[in-house]
Amino acid sequence: MDDLDFDAKTRYIAKYSGETVVIKCGGETLESPQALDHVLSQIVMLAYAGVHVLMVHGGGAQIKAEAEARGVPEVKQDGVRITCAQTIPVVEDVLTRLNEKITADVQQRVQQAGLDIDVLGGPASDFVVARQVEALGYVGEPESVDVAALKRRVSAGKINIIHPLSKDHNGQRLNVNADSIAGRLAHELGARRIIFCTSVPGVLDKDGHTIDTLTPERIERLIADETISGGMTKKVRECAMLLDRVKGVAIVASAEPLSIVKELLGDGGGTLIRTEEAAARAAAEADVQS
Repeated sequence: MDDLDFDAKTRYIAKYSGETVVIKCGGETLESPQALDHVLSQIVMLAYAGVHVLMVHGGGAQIKAEAEARGVPEVKQDGVRITCAQTIPVVEDVLTRLNEKITADVQQRVQQAGLDIDVLGGPASDFVVARQVEALGYVGEPESVDVAALKRRVSAGKINIIHPLSKDHNGQRLNVNADSIAGRLAHELGARRIIFCTSVPGVLDKDGHTIDTLTPERIERLIADETISGGMTKKVRECAMLLDRVKGVAIVASAEPLSIVKELLGDGGGTLIRTEEAAARAAAEADVQS
């Protein structure tokens, strides 16, 4: 599939036309020009095929570096990083700068391809109200979403690039986890897929091979026998919790050139997490086709 041209690849993913796909990019992707290039190229490809694309990005590593450069001290309580009042302006400056850069990059790709697609950037605060987690300082969790405004933004002919800075009901800026924002927006949109672009190719088995498909029940079995451990435990459980409104949640490697497209096509792009019922239906369809 890697040798197919742009038009051929988009024909493969035309079945997702009119569907919404939320793509979340972590700090590893933002720090790697090559990985970011892979992701942004695929975002334009999806939009060209008629997919409604919403990308959510963070910038934790960049925020930490900028805070250090400005002499803003890192504050921790019981080993947990606190976002203090001095840090919030750094968070806003860094996320705004990153967002503008990514949005301009995608806009340039759209123009070079001669596509009629609007590229919009901005903060999650355009449609998310957050609740402050006071124990963590100026950190928030998504509390409510203006779904009508969100759906107007994520419409045909648009690519949305969102960063997670939000505000509470009083207008106080809050630093919100990008995974939480991406999950909440995907949930509200009833997205066909939410894809987490990471530094790993998916969830791995004990031999280091990528597990193609997981269900909530299998996740718990693999956690129990320690196949899944460490930070991946929290991530896959959070992914499974999204399945009440999202049709599928995937974890892919952003460093792989076509990982997002391959995942959508069931071509080994990463790990797909779906309900038992959806997994059974997919297995039955595969049997019929074979």
